[in-house]
Amino acid sequence: MIGYYSLLGLYFGANAVALILFWIDKRAAQNDGWRTPESTLLFWAALGWFGAKRAQRVFRHKTRKQPFATRLNGAIVLHVVFWGAALAWTAGWVGTQDIEAILRLL
Repeated sequence: MIGYYSLLGLYFGANAVALILFWIDKRAAQNDGWRTPESTLLFWAALGWFGAKRAQRVFRHKTRKQPFATRLNGAIVLHVVFWGAALAWTAGWVGTQDIEAILRLL
């Protein structure tokens, strides 16, 4: 089983990767170089939303481009909902039957 420190390390690592990818893409945009695909940026944003959002603000990158900005915010919402549900389930606030009921509504 993965320990809490391992999960925390993976989480910080994902944030660092997201931040670095945004920085690389910003530099490529400035120098007419090879760009990082938006799907890659969004994937890492879903894993490390804080690093992606921080990079977006610090580097002023992809702040006005639609629909990327909306998709980035959507990835953040999915991230928060997923970890909120995981926390609720591991803390025993919701059970398997509750999750099955919610999935039937979808």
